[in-house]
Amino acid sequence: MPGKLFKNLGVESKGFTFIEMLIILAILAILSAIAVPNFTSLKYKPTAPKKVSILAAVDKELAKLEWQQMAYTAPNRMEIGSTSEVEVALDGNKTIDELIWLLENAGKAEGQRIQVADRMEARLTGNGFEIIPTTPETQLVSTTQTTRWQWHLRAKDLGRQRLYLSLNALLSVNGKDTMKSVRTFQREISVQVTSLPGTWAFIERYWAYLSVALTAIIIPLLVYLWKGKNKDTRAKPKR
Repeated sequence: MPGKLFKNLGVESKGFTFIEMLIILAILAILSAIAVPNFTSLKYKPTAPKKVSILAAVDKELAKLEWQQMAYTAPNRMEIGSTSEVEVALDGNKTIDELIWLLENAGKAEGQRIQVADRMEARLTGNGFEIIPTTPETQLVSTTQTTRWQWHLRAKDLGRQRLYLSLNALLSVNGKDTMKSVRTFQREISVQVTSLPGTWAFIERYWAYLSVALTAIIIPLLVYLWKGKNKDTRAKPKR
């Protein structure tokens, strides 16, 4: 030790001299400047945030869906070429019976309890029909006001035609907009010919097929009759 060293040299010392204290403090300051930043960087080093699973994010959004009553109407029978309306009404603090009463279109009404988001899409499809939406297919959903969708439907094909109604919840998962189908309905509609307008619509729709049939049947029949008439004419004896 410095004091002991000075004592051995014949110099009495009861402690550190002023110069020795300055040297010691300078050494401690240098060691602190080197050690403290390294210790701080090890202790408080930020860690990368854990990635949230996509499926977990989807489940989180689906858990936010609420339940509401839904009713819709669509015809069971239609005349080919005729038009009708398909309507959907969604809750707004109303029962299924109240929703059915709101719907203007006559036809078989059905009701279900479905999950809804704050934005919903209702889409109507069917190959045997011409379908024109008369309301936006994507709408905001309210808990106090009834949300309604409506389509203008025209039957264009004969026979039993299928109509599909799909209700989709619009969600935002990890900042990206997507949708989840919550319910799909199927309605089978019998399209018939029972009136003169229906007959004309049938002819207009299937004229290409009818013309082929007429060409394949009537023309050979006329040729056959014409040949038969000429044969009878030649077979008669001359006076």
